[in-house]
Amino acid sequence: MKFESFQAESGQFIFRFETREVAFFRDLLLQYPMQHGAQRSISADAPADEIADEQHLLEESLNEYRQKQRQELETFLGKDGRLVQEKNGWKLILDGPGIDWLLQILNDIRVGSWVQLGRPDMDSPARIKSVDHLRHATSLELCGMLQSVFLNALQRGK
Repeated sequence: MKFESFQAESGQFIFRFETREVAFFRDLLLQYPMQHGAQRSISADAPADEIADEQHLLEESLNEYRQKQRQELETFLGKDGRLVQEKNGWKLILDGPGIDWLLQILNDIRVGSWVQLGRPDMDSPARIKSVDHLRHATSLELCGMLQSVFLNALQRGK
């Protein structure tokens, strides 16, 4: 995938995909949501039984949010979505808020993949122990690459 241009008058960013890249892009995005529930307790200091109702409400809200985002993602990837097939590949047209939304989706997948790999740090790369680990490691790297392309486009569009 590459960033092609920014059209200032319409505020649209144009990205190009080769045909084989689109399948990877779709498969990657369909992993959303990778994270489930809250990653942390609503309070680090309060006993769990005292904040159980608030924690449950947070978990419920996050799950509803992720379900709504998943529905939007399925529309985005659907036949009437933002990816348009052309003669020499595919075109993706997004505005700034669309890129921000996609960055959030990619971040969820990236962080979720990192968690599934055991939260490796930069100095000790993930140990690939299974096909699932390989998929998570690949997803983590692909999300990072796509996030870089989208962030670069936003920077260039300013």
